[in-house]
Amino acid sequence: MRFTATPLPPGLSLNTTSGLISGIPTLPTNIIVTLGAINLAGTNTQPLALSITNPPSLPLITSPTNLRGRIGLPFFYQATASGNPTRYNLNSVLPAGLAFNTNGMISGVPAQSWSSPVSILAIAGTAAGPAVWLSLSVPPLTGTYTNQAFASSIASNRVAFYAFDGSTNTFWQSQVSSFPQVLARDFGSNTLVSSIRLVQGNGGSASAYATSLRILGSTNNTHWSVLGSYAGLTNGRNILFLSNPAPQRYYALLATSGVSSNWSVRELTMGVFRPGVNLGTATKAGSTIRLTGTVDPNDLVTTARLEYGTNSGNLDRFTNVALPFGVGPVAVTNVIWSGLTPGKLYYFRLTASNRDGSTLSPIKSVSF
Repeated sequence: MRFTATPLPPGLSLNTTSGLISGIPTLPTNIIVTLGAINLAGTNTQPLALSITNPPSLPLITSPTNLRGRIGLPFFYQATASGNPTRYNLNSVLPAGLAFNTNGMISGVPAQSWSSPVSILAIAGTAAGPAVWLSLSVPPLTGTYTNQAFASSIASNRVAFYAFDGSTNTFWQSQVSSFPQVLARDFGSNTLVSSIRLVQGNGGSASAYATSLRILGSTNNTHWSVLGSYAGLTNGRNILFLSNPAPQRYYALLATSGVSSNWSVRELTMGVFRPGVNLGTATKAGSTIRLTGTVDPNDLVTTARLEYGTNSGNLDRFTNVALPFGVGPVAVTNVIWSGLTPGKLYYFRLTASNRDGSTLSPIKSVSF
């Protein structure tokens, strides 16, 4: 038996022994092919409607290919392509903090510096377009160092260390450019910070200060985590709290917007600000006892009380001490002692607590 097929479009051929029509069509066409089978008994034919169309166009990436992110700041990139793509594939690793969605979105908050390209392609149905390399750059969170402090820029020798030197007579100032700006501290080893005192501005009438910022932390200056976000900051003193503090070696303030086009910081103190307690003496004064001492709230809302009793191991009485909110030590004087028995020896101490912890004075004694 042998087979026939006429006419065949250009690029196709017939194997007359097996009846297989194969090849690569070179032109689109709609044609009726007459198929025939021949043996000793005769010939039989049947029509075949054959349609050849142009292949679907491959989806091509049309979105920008040069991408730049910043450590600690939200990053968004939406891939687009021609040819009505149904999904996208990413064939590369992304920096920590970023994630890819098959709808073509790369998003997140970069947690590390990055300079390697990533490969992406678009798919329409079963047709995959060519891969395109995206140039993705995330610069490291570093700057000009001075005594374990660094900043993204420095204006007029106002070095970063001036923000950490304990004096409000000096200040760090960024160059007149734009936000974001970075001011950071290297503690040398992992250090717990739960509160930050930020004194902004240069002390003049035309101070430049940040109105919103993020606090970042890192144990190695490579991978960074966002520890908190803050808005509504003002010129002068600001107190920032970290909700879930964990020891970090590097802490960075990343200012995202502000007043003026630069940023000035007179003092930046980071740490755990438990209240300070200084217990003085207690002396009998008529029917009560007069106490001397101070409590330093350390800029935080603080409660204090006098604890006393006749057993040094069990101070079973207390009197709450009213503390006005302030930035410096508060004198503790007129504290009421109740239920005292003449001739008894009383033990006492002063305690104070704020969000960063509690402080207990040494136990002292006084005879009534």
